[in-house]
This record gives sequence, structure tokens and C-alpha cells, in this order.
Amino acid sequence: MIRSFYSAIKTATVSAVTVLMLAVPASAATLYATEVQFNVCDTACGAAGRNDPLAALGAPDVDFYSLGLGGTLVVNFGQTFTGPGSVVEVTYNDVAAYGVESAKVFVGNSGMWTQVAEVFNTSAQSGFSFNVHGTFSDMMLIDTTSDNCGTSRSCYGDGFDVDSVSASSSVSVSTVPLPAAGWLLLAGVGGLAALRRRKRTA
Repeated sequence: MIRSFYSAIKTATVSAVTVLMLAVPASAATLYATEVQFNVCDTACGAAGRNDPLAALGAPDVDFYSLGLGGTLVVNFGQTFTGPGSVVEVTYNDVAAYGVESAKVFVGNSGMWTQVAEVFNTSAQSGFSFNVHGTFSDMMLIDTTSDNCGTSRSCYGDGFDVDSVSASSSVSVSTVPLPAAGWLLLAGVGGLAALRRRKRTA
């Protein structure tokens, strides 16, 4: 009977060790831009309240930065990122009044850039998603809005209006110890030690 109990404790201990070593998949965290690395406007970046590049940082909040026609914005996320990425634009769902606005999206490391998307305000009011293959440190948006737009307000020089830029954390798997398994492991080891002492005494 003691041998049977010894065997059960040994099996439980091995099971606990196995559970403790499991790598638990974690959903990749969403990262929002945290820092403006560079910005430049080929034309005016919009009126007061639309010309602060810091407005493009963080989660969507309808506080935005107008790139200006041909303007550029470079942001990073405080850590490396991968895809998918997303850009939220603000046209108040009134493209007829503001005109079609657009921007090319690039990802890069140390100034080496790869274009991954071109985003239009017609499809980015709730976020336009795009794939990113690889791991990167920076994201760049370059306005490509046409300045030949008749009487549309886009011709005032605002260009693409960036509310938010996001990507996914490049870390997606973590090893997590399970408390219940830890107690089972300790109990098993303690039981084995007690049985050994009992056998020596006998």
C-alpha cells in the first residue's frame, strides 16, 4: 500500500512539473504611438487645435493632427512592434464636405523604410487595418491627398487627419507558472521525503 501511495505521489509530482513548464499563449497587446520622432508640413498643418503632432499619440479620442498636403509624421511605440497595424482618421464621417484624404504608411528600423499600406479617410473613420510582416521600431505616415479638389475644404491644406496610430506588440508568448500546480509540486516532494524517512526508520 505504501508503494502504491509512493507511486501516486511520484506521478502527481511529475504532472505538476509538466504543468509548471507550459508556455501559455498570450494575445498580442495593442500598442499606441507614444512619441513623435519627426514631423514636417509641406503646406500649413491646419488651424489651431489641428496642428499639434502630439494629438496623434495614444488611443482614439477625436483629437487629431492634420498632416498638411505632402506632410510627414514619424512615431514610435516605446518598444518594437509587428502587425496588424491600424490608423484612425477624423473626417466626422462627412467625406462629401471634406473631400478624400489619404496617406501612405511605412514601417522601419534605423531610417530604412518599407511601405505597408495607403489609407484613405473613406475607410479609416473607425480604423483602417493593415498587415505588417517583421519587427519594427518606427512608423511613418506621408500625406498623399490631392490638392486638386475643387471647393472641398481639403484644399485649405490640412491633408490627412491622424487621430491614432497603433500596432501589435512583438512579444506574443509568455511562460506563466500556475499557483495550483506549484502547491501540488510541493506536496508531492514533501510526501516523497516523508516516505523515505519512514522507510529508513523501519
